[in-house]
Amino acid sequence: MKTCSSRAARGTREPRGSRVAQARAAQASGAGARAWQAWQAVLAEDPQSLEARVCLAELALARREVPLARDLALQVRGAEPDNPRAALVLAQCALAANRPREALAEVDGILARRSGDARALAFRASLRLGAGDLSGAVQDLRAALRSRKDDPSLHLQLGIALARSGLYDEALPHFKRACQLAPEDPGVHLNQAQAFLDAGQPQRSLAASARAVALAPGLAGAHVLQALAFDRLENFGDARLAWERALNASPDVPSILNDAGTFLHYDNDPQAALPLVRRALELAPDHLAFRENLVAQLMADNRLDEAEQETRDWLRQAPDSVAAVRTLGDLLVRRGEFRDARTRLSEALERHPHDDTLAVAYSATSRFSEADATADAILERARQAFPELDGTPAEPAATADLAYAAGKILDDRGEFERAFSAYRIANTLRGQDNPFDFKAFESRSERVREVFTPKLFERLRDIGSDSETPVFVVGLPRSGTTLVEQIIASHPDAAGAGELSHFTRFENSLTWRVSGGRDPYPDCVGALNAGTVEAFARSVLATMDRVSGGAKRVVDKLPHNALRLGLVHAVFPKARIVCLRRSLPDTCLSIYFQNFTHGHGYRHDLEVLGRYAVRFRAMMDHWREALPVPVFDLDYAALVADPEPNVRALLDYLGLEWDPQVLSFHTRRDGQVATASRWQVRQPINTRSVERWRRYGSALDPLLNVLEKEGIPL
Repeated sequence: MKTCSSRAARGTREPRGSRVAQARAAQASGAGARAWQAWQAVLAEDPQSLEARVCLAELALARREVPLARDLALQVRGAEPDNPRAALVLAQCALAANRPREALAEVDGILARRSGDARALAFRASLRLGAGDLSGAVQDLRAALRSRKDDPSLHLQLGIALARSGLYDEALPHFKRACQLAPEDPGVHLNQAQAFLDAGQPQRSLAASARAVALAPGLAGAHVLQALAFDRLENFGDARLAWERALNASPDVPSILNDAGTFLHYDNDPQAALPLVRRALELAPDHLAFRENLVAQLMADNRLDEAEQETRDWLRQAPDSVAAVRTLGDLLVRRGEFRDARTRLSEALERHPHDDTLAVAYSATSRFSEADATADAILERARQAFPELDGTPAEPAATADLAYAAGKILDDRGEFERAFSAYRIANTLRGQDNPFDFKAFESRSERVREVFTPKLFERLRDIGSDSETPVFVVGLPRSGTTLVEQIIASHPDAAGAGELSHFTRFENSLTWRVSGGRDPYPDCVGALNAGTVEAFARSVLATMDRVSGGAKRVVDKLPHNALRLGLVHAVFPKARIVCLRRSLPDTCLSIYFQNFTHGHGYRHDLEVLGRYAVRFRAMMDHWREALPVPVFDLDYAALVADPEPNVRALLDYLGLEWDPQVLSFHTRRDGQVATASRWQVRQPINTRSVERWRRYGSALDPLLNVLEKEGIPL
């Protein structure tokens, strides 16, 4: 609330007496209704009072009566053209009418006459913040604070401007000072909580948002920040409760509905997530990001018909949306409709030839051994961006996606040296934004081996689920896990669930579930109890039942579950575990060439990739020795060379009868393939990828040297 100075504006005729004092006191205290009545009484007593008119203009603006505020301010300006408070009201009215240039001109006029006017400086700072001029906003707010060093709103604004500039060390003291000056204002604590979260301090954000909640229990934004902070800490249980509180406080705010739905989606609860995202879209039907989120969740839940309908609605709403076309292409590829996907993406590339996300999506729709005009255009753009495909980008707009697309097309056409150059460029670019701490990975892996011992499994043997439904297919990425999942899922008594994230989140949040956040994983594993395990096992089995319709065996083929098989066994001691083994040179080459959408930071450097693969294999060796149950090892090269005996042995291990249709998995059209292998698994079993690494000669030396040093046969 704007307050009136006890001193009248210059040149203002000021009625004397108690009415003016009462009006000033009411406005200074923030009692808007009482101040409005008091100033009207002053104006009735003295119709010439400019102070009464300008204060009423400020109060009208606070009441969102913009036309009235503007009329009153113009009346003051008519009598006193240079009145700064009238000018500030007019500036605020202009901004409310979406005329920021007019607002800036008004406030610049004030500051030309009164360069230190704190209110004008603060308002101009808000205009500059809105325009993205962060340095200008900071400069204005610092100047305003020189004359009003104890104004909490100025400290708050400056903190926001500095935080948006990424200067958190400078911003946080201003948020602290604002909280000290206005300890009863929940909005100040809310902004401090946001700043702490943005600065990477979720624990302090929780404390600040708790103060906001204590002052205003129904403040939805504070509950949202608590949810985000808990999520950042991987305390997913408390995050879920905070989202519930936010929804209870504001059940019809589209952004809260969408964000809560997104959290629940990642928390593996699509039945709770989808209604929230649908509701967000109902309330804000023109919000394309909400529709994109809904489509992504429907696809993840294998509801491809609904996802396609939503995507086509999205395209009708935004016919030129690259994201919508790319999503439709992805849907068609997941269904194995590669020709239709190529047509859609090719048409989009004609309209958007410099959109590299379309290029990389197109490259995944086929093997480009023959001439293809769209593929040729992608290569031509890549040649211009990456001279001779052996250097750094020649144009800033070139992306890793373009290099990945060029690498795929060149490799399909047998131009292996140039293909490898393209993939090297792609990994160099992508690796800049995706660092990997190998030492941390190595240390954590060693600690897992130390914790998960036969003695621990003996202690935990009575807390796990009795279910024999889960089958965990593990191995390095690109080692054949998707192929094996599709083979198993083709059996009438089995199904594939894809790559479930349940155990990833369980591992990450286990410290909160069993030790209150005190002991990190894996040290907290010893505190596992039957209640925690039973609740988690139920959630996994519910997902498997939902996606499979009650199949006898359901496959979770997340490759990196190999690193947490001890946890898997503690929860499902009767689960089957299938480990894919493939030539490490071939596996690592395929990983290096793969444009994963996120994670896998180890892949960008061939030497690091080799060391990672060796440690990964060592972890599997540990599980074979430590687990109380046998692991079924399946050799990829043997499988593709002679499928039937290997698949028979696999089905026997799974307790499934032989069925010849499992060898015709590639003809299935009743499910999606959402992983990087979706093209390959739509083809019959073949040996094309065996010994593939030998095509690339000395380019692979950094990888091969590591493997040879570790005694890995090539």
